[in-house]
Amino acid sequence: MALVVLKREERARHLKRLAFLTIIIAYFLFVFVGYVASSKSGMGCGPDWPLCNGVLTPLLKRATLIEYAHRVIGAILFFISLFLFVRIIRSKPANQTRKVANWMMVLLVIQSIEKHLSAIILLLVLTLGFGAYIKHQDYGLACGGKKTLGSNLGS
Repeated sequence: MALVVLKREERARHLKRLAFLTIIIAYFLFVFVGYVASSKSGMGCGPDWPLCNGVLTPLLKRATLIEYAHRVIGAILFFISLFLFVRIIRSKPANQTRKVANWMMVLLVIQSIEKHLSAIILLLVLTLGFGAYIKHQDYGLACGGKKTLGSNLGS
């Protein structure tokens, strides 16, 4: 019995260390973002993502080095956060801890797709817009479409 309690306490201690490491890396990334912005290195990798200047590992100099380092730190933070989430869920935590872990992943996913959010919204609007137009055409509700039931009553 004492061995089980010791293992549980040790796992909790490792989980706390991993969470603290995740917080430290996140803080370092936030500080580094400021450096990227102040050095105007944000386009050091060009418009390519996830590639950098069209390649996986570019020639690292000046703005490219700064932006690529930012991407690498972000990737490390993503994978450590994912690992932390899996470890938390496997530890069968209390309800509040599970909620925090779930929110961490939701926010991580939102932040990850943020760059592509405008394209996703555009595709969604186009899909819904064309879908609604086609539906209205089929049921005669669009201008110049088939006659509706109400228009047949007047003739």
